[in-house]
Amino acid sequence: MTLLTGLLVLVGGVHGQAAPDGPQEAAPPTAEPKKEVEKKAETPALPESPKPLTIEKPTGKLLQTTWYLMTYEADKVGYVNRALYQVEGPGKAVYRAEVRRFLKSSLIAKKADVFEDAVMLLEKDFTAVSFRSSRRGLNVDPVTIEGTVAEGELKVSATSGSVTHTWTNKLQGRPTFAGALVFWLGHQEITEGARFARTVISERSGTFKGKQPVALRVVQKAKMLLDNKRQEVWLVSERSGLYSTIHFLRADGRLHRSQGQNHNLTYKETPATDAARLDLSGQAKWKNNVLLKVGNGISSEAFGYKVIVPPYPYIPVVVGDGRYLTATNFLGGDQLFVFVTYLRAGDPDAHERLYKSWTQKLPLDGEPVKLETVVDKVPAVV
Repeated sequence: MTLLTGLLVLVGGVHGQAAPDGPQEAAPPTAEPKKEVEKKAETPALPESPKPLTIEKPTGKLLQTTWYLMTYEADKVGYVNRALYQVEGPGKAVYRAEVRRFLKSSLIAKKADVFEDAVMLLEKDFTAVSFRSSRRGLNVDPVTIEGTVAEGELKVSATSGSVTHTWTNKLQGRPTFAGALVFWLGHQEITEGARFARTVISERSGTFKGKQPVALRVVQKAKMLLDNKRQEVWLVSERSGLYSTIHFLRADGRLHRSQGQNHNLTYKETPATDAARLDLSGQAKWKNNVLLKVGNGISSEAFGYKVIVPPYPYIPVVVGDGRYLTATNFLGGDQLFVFVTYLRAGDPDAHERLYKSWTQKLPLDGEPVKLETVVDKVPAVV
């Protein structure tokens, strides 16, 4: 089933290691006759639960590590661990960043069943050197993605099962990795009104995040309750492609919280003891920041439509007060777009507005697979 089958647009009231070895027979002594060793009854092997993929032991000095609870609206959907190491040795790398995600594949899951690991090597200014990321889970295909930055190019190889895709992109500036962006930000001189920009590579997909650099602006200093006492934090806005997010940075530059402004995805610092169980049952406190959200749909009076959005793991993003909407599969794969535009004025046969919707596959999964252009459910020509 494609993503579009789960989406409805209403326009002006119209529905528009191998298995464990069994007991072995002991090798008989050469000078004695063979003795049979009684075999014990074997217990049938139980299906293995997904486990985080093994990554080599971290090297270098640990600078920081933090756990975050991730929520989509009021639902707990995952835990994220970010760690930064200072490394020494041959090569350009000065830092090693690691991000591990423990996610659930659907809202009805009570524990994480999708696991991601990412290891990134970075220069002194957090410029990307190389990365390797892996994803494994009950309802997703295992994927391993590796990439290097050299000679002005990003070279990537992605493998899923017996299939491998490779691609190369020209570098845009001196990029960092998405998983290392908050570490880079925490090493900047934070002052009120300061602006920063950085080209970013997504280690989850091996692609650049948007055509423009990620833009960050320090909004203000505020006080909030941290570690049972009021402490100063910096509020920093981030614009990454269509996503708008507010980050709350501790005085030492460490990220405490990230909260979506045109999407309802939140990361909040949490004790490692809470994350150890990977328990994602129950709900969290939530404040809706997507003003157009109504129930399980997003509506806009200005543009005259209501969209019934697909459930998690699709995360809707609202842009331009409802003029543009995307729903991205957070576990990877595809995106859905809905774009609203006006038809030329004075055309007696034209309806008031034109609605476009299409799905797009990420590079590992192929090219865009479907495009629909409709006006009140009738195929239209742009």
